[in-house]
Amino acid sequence: MNDITSKFWYTSEDSKNMRLLVSTLSDHPSAWTVTKCENVQPFGIQKLTIYSNFFNEHTDYVNLETGEMYANYFDSEIAPTDPSTPTTPTSSITARISASTSTIKVGGSYKNLTVNLFNDSNEDITTEYADATFTWTCSIDNEDWTDKVTWRAGTEYNQKKVKFPNNTSVIGKILSVKCEIVKDNLPIESEILLLELTE
Repeated sequence: MNDITSKFWYTSEDSKNMRLLVSTLSDHPSAWTVTKCENVQPFGIQKLTIYSNFFNEHTDYVNLETGEMYANYFDSEIAPTDPSTPTTPTSSITARISASTSTIKVGGSYKNLTVNLFNDSNEDITTEYADATFTWTCSIDNEDWTDKVTWRAGTEYNQKKVKFPNNTSVIGKILSVKCEIVKDNLPIESEILLLELTE
């Protein structure tokens, strides 16, 4: 992840997903659409899913002399005045969940989870989300377990306690925990916390 890749984005509306020009320099370079953008462990690595797309000579910008290539540069919604300064979306916010250990006991006691939010300079801005809505979910092998575990409120607004039922059939599997933070109708999805289920 760097200053450029941290600004990649995608939405549920295909027509509004970020497009990229990744190609050798030519009049009609290869265009791609971002359809998924995930932060993976260790932090600092970003996983993208992209699909090939058509180059659009009306909205995409290519300068063969300077080597600059920008997708959707002349988009009707964003009309830049100077082609030398490409527009970028608003700065991205990252949410990370932390726990004391990377395991959770089956049938054990409550485990404390804390989610913190960081701006693109990696500064902790969690206090700015004190009035946000925090929704916690979890899954095992892509199967939703949110209603099968027991949740309790944590000490702080950005904390949650989770207790796993006494189900020995899942020992050794991974519990994936996620938190969605919504403020001013803008959702932020946390990175996934992986907890190994132990006896």
